[in-house]
Amino acid sequence: MELALGYKQTEAGVIPQSWNVTTIGDEFSIQLGKMLDAEKNVGVPKPYLGNRAVQWGQIDLSDIGFIKLTSSDLQRFRLREGDLLVCEGGEIGRAAIWRQSIEECYRKHYIAYGRFAATTFNLCYTCCSAFRQPAFC
Repeated sequence: MELALGYKQTEAGVIPQSWNVTTIGDEFSIQLGKMLDAEKNVGVPKPYLGNRAVQWGQIDLSDIGFIKLTSSDLQRFRLREGDLLVCEGGEIGRAAIWRQSIEECYRKHYIAYGRFAATTFNLCYTCCSAFRQPAFC
């Protein structure tokens, strides 16, 4: 098959010559949120997002909970502007970008996040588009 000028064949298909094929794991820091365990969770109560808060392309702040976090938890689970939040349960792949809607917030288990500002919007759009297809519902 002859490719149009400026395109190349890759394992992902035909793409523009200037693009690279990579994986989400290579481009993003991926991590789950804090597990809720009343007996093990100690520290200072802080607001957190649960799975239900992450909607398709938006975040619902009407059901913010509180969880006790240690000083190391505060660094590890704090949300930052531009974080991509993706649900691993319920509607798998449901995604939204954290826009610092409240000053301080953390993420709980069942929400994975990716942190890489340059492609976050595109990946969020891709998750929302791909997983909302009937085959994924």
